[in-house]
Amino acid sequence: MVKFPNDKKISRIVLSLLYNESAYIFPPSLAEIWVKKGDNWTLVEKEVPTQSEEIKLPRLEALAFDLPKESFEEIRVRLTPISRLPKWHPGAGEKGWVFIDEVLLEE
Repeated sequence: MVKFPNDKKISRIVLSLLYNESAYIFPPSLAEIWVKKGDNWTLVEKEVPTQSEEIKLPRLEALAFDLPKESFEEIRVRLTPISRLPKWHPGAGEKGWVFIDEVLLEE
């Protein structure tokens, strides 16, 4: 969650995520972006990212979301990890992880 001064307008948020399937680090099963204006939170983006289908080399990938043009005071990012690794994975059925290394906010 990030708070902003009233005169700050953020137009886009970019999340840099680490994917490393061999270490149980997968894309999130769900990504949500919420903004707060006054006392009310509003869901402005909801995405189901494409899941990995095999073990690949570790890498960074980005999820980018455009934000509403009106001003807001706070932004909340909610990433849900996969609840069970897929059948093809050596750790099938185990819990997955989401690793985020950077959050970029664009005016």
